[in-house]
Amino acid sequence: MAAEAGPLAGASSIHSEPYPPEFAVDGDPQTRWASQGFADKPEWLQIDFGKSISVTSLAIHWERAHAVHYQIQVSDDARRWQTVHECTDGKGGQETITGLEAKGRYLRVLCLKPAQWGLASIWEITFPGGEAGKVFAEIRRRAGEVRRKAEMDAARHLTTRLAEHGVE
Repeated sequence: MAAEAGPLAGASSIHSEPYPPEFAVDGDPQTRWASQGFADKPEWLQIDFGKSISVTSLAIHWERAHAVHYQIQVSDDARRWQTVHECTDGKGGQETITGLEAKGRYLRVLCLKPAQWGLASIWEITFPGGEAGKVFAEIRRRAGEVRRKAEMDAARHLTTRLAEHGVE
């Protein structure tokens, strides 16, 4: 199941290496996703929950480069999307969307019109409460365990390799 490895985040584009889509869902308020410039096409950030879940609310913490017109969409197959919320006067900062009656494996923030900076950038997306909040918290917990294990394995491997070369 996709969710066991962590939230799979994808995006239409990435501004540059330090701003991958995973950073918009990693729980770290110091990291973010940023798109390339709009170039007459929408930009989007997509999350795969690993299974179909109900989404009743979400919060988007935009960087100054935000979308003034965007849609929240859900899908079960990442091909056919249903718009469950539309904002045509986005202000950036923290935007909380409540009262959703959405269900899907995938959630996408479809950015249709950028603010003055010409790109979209999201510090973090969160899901306060409900099924999505619980599933997302578990996904993050598992992703943290996987990341910590990988870091420990890498450190152990490096220590072994250094010792083989007489470095302690």
